Amino acid sequence: MSARASRRRRRQASAWLAAILVLSAVSYAEEPPEAPAAAGEDSPVVAPVALERLLKLPDSLDYSVPRRAGITRPEWRVRFESLRRELEEERQQLEEAQAELAKVAGSVDAWQVGPAIPGVEGGGDAPLDYRLRQEIRRHRDAIQHLERELRALEVEANLVSVPPDWRE
Repeated sequence: MSARASRRRRRQASAWLAAILVLSAVSYAEEPPEAPAAAGEDSPVVAPVALERLLKLPDSLDYSVPRRAGITRPEWRVRFESLRRELEEERQQLEEAQAELAKVAGSVDAWQVGPAIPGVEGGGDAPLDYRLRQEIRRHRDAIQHLERELRALEVEANLVSVPPDWRE
């Protein structure tokens, strides 16, 4: 069973349990109080409880989740982890493209003769490594963009006092 299916089943079970509790509270609050027991019996009289009182959480307990700038700890972690993961993937792809370029650059057939283009001196010589150079440029641009995003996220986290352990 996948983790997603397990979480879905737990949420469904929680929803059913909450519905049962609410319905039982409603039926209890709507029932008239029982008549006092006969004079010879010792049974305590139970006072009815208002529905509003049953559905209200106690004021003494704090059920809130700690947030910084409206974002919880797991959400901050996901934001940092996803940016770092994307950055690492781009760096890995850059290394692979650079290694492939080094392999192509070392070969004798680094140039491919294309069709002659009128008005262009030397015809249409186009390097085989042009695609690799473009790919490397794209990866470098993506790395710079992701590093700027990570710095911006760090600044945002610093401004709202996000603890260091939320950034891991």
